[in-house]
Amino acid sequence: MFDTICVSHSQGIYRDQIARLARAMASPQWDEVAPNLSADSDTIGVQLFVEGNLEKRGDKLASQLEFVAEAFDDFPQLVQAFVDSAPAPAYDTALSDGERMLLWLRNTQRLTAEQEDYISCQQARHAVEERARDHRLAHVRFQERYSLVEKWLADFDASSPLRLYLNPIRTWTKF
Repeated sequence: MFDTICVSHSQGIYRDQIARLARAMASPQWDEVAPNLSADSDTIGVQLFVEGNLEKRGDKLASQLEFVAEAFDDFPQLVQAFVDSAPAPAYDTALSDGERMLLWLRNTQRLTAEQEDYISCQQARHAVEERARDHRLAHVRFQERYSLVEKWLADFDASSPLRLYLNPIRTWTKF
């Protein structure tokens, strides 16, 4: 039993260390990683790796939020400010990072009504994408039916019963 407790405790320490290092690698805190490197490792390589990750993160955000960027004159600077001030949680997806940036914009910037609408629209798009992932089979079935509309319309006459199928992947937002 003592061995089990020691192993469990060691695993917890190791898990915490990995989580701390992953957070440091996901943020501009590469110097926190340096003490954990082996003697023959190069700290410059770690710094370049972390800086490259931050640059990739900024590029992904700019690409993912391209629609929202249209509403801001200084969007590249805002992306950089977000990346610098809000480290990405370790093992997080790019989609949730984009959603976090939209919330960050709302919390840190004085937005015009037009900018608020762009953000609301982008958040609705994210919600639809999430619903499509969560309800994949219903989404695929709707897409199959939708692909057959032209064929069905050709066979349709006024006396035929009409059946409508709503897209199960939908959301609402308020402008």
